[in-house]
Amino acid sequence: MNQGMIRSCPSCGRRNRVLWSRLDREARCGACGTALTPIAEPVAADRGSELDALLREAALPVLVDFWAPWCGPCKMVAPEIAKVAERNAGQVLVVKVNTEVDPAVGSAHRIQSIPTLALFAEGREVARTMGARPAAGIALAYAAEDAEITGTDRFTLILVDATFTVVLRVFDL
Repeated sequence: MNQGMIRSCPSCGRRNRVLWSRLDREARCGACGTALTPIAEPVAADRGSELDALLREAALPVLVDFWAPWCGPCKMVAPEIAKVAERNAGQVLVVKVNTEVDPAVGSAHRIQSIPTLALFAEGREVARTMGARPAAGIALAYAAEDAEITGTDRFTLILVDATFTVVLRVFDL
């Protein structure tokens, strides 16, 4: 899982590795050439090494849901997180991290309460919110000068809006 995700071809059933670094491109089956659909469900990354590799390599923004199986609010927000993943397939990768599997992951990311949602862009955390809420209420936004991230003079805003769609806006400064 450190390099990517295994996806089955909807046409021939062959298993294909899709690299995290290539999520922003259309993937095709290595056997039959059929286009593989973008990842439309939350991906589990419970170990620190898995999450670190994913965040470092991902070509898309990554929305991480830090949760635990005993947490009632976490269970309530899980279907809402799935809606965000489905609605934004190919634009944002949604990842679920069970903090009980590797407690060091929660410590490394300063998780003090769950559920916590954190948005990462190019390996850096850019926004965070805590607590359960419906998908329409998951408004993780960040405004950052891309000069810090990509070396350009642009201003980027990422927001999950009321229809579960991630809105990406880029403004020249």
